Amino acid sequence: MVLRNILSKKSLVNYKECKQETCLHVDGINLFGLISIVSLLYCAPAAVYFEGSQWLPAWNAAVEKVGKAKLLQLLALSGVFYHLYNQRGQNCLLEELQAERALSAL
Repeated sequence: MVLRNILSKKSLVNYKECKQETCLHVDGINLFGLISIVSLLYCAPAAVYFEGSQWLPAWNAAVEKVGKAKLLQLLALSGVFYHLYNQRGQNCLLEELQAERALSAL
C-alpha cells in the first residue's frame, strides 16, 4: 500500500508538470482512485490463489462470533474510513506539492 502512495505522488508530479494539450489532467484523488483500482485488479488473483481456501472458514468463524449483520457493518465502516484516510493523505500531498513549488519559486 505504501508503494501505491509513492507511485501516486510521483505520477501526480508528472501530471502537474505536463503542459502539452495531449496530457491527461488528473487531480490527486482521481489518480489515487485509478491506481487503487489497478492495484486491486493486479493483487486480487494472487490473493485468491494463495489465501482463497482460508476465506470461507474465517468468514464462518467471524459470523459465529459477532453475527452477519454486525460483521458486514464493521467491514463497510472500515473500508469507508480507510478510503477517507487515504483521500486525506492525497489531499495533503497535493497541498505539499503546491507549497514546494511556491517555495522553490522564491
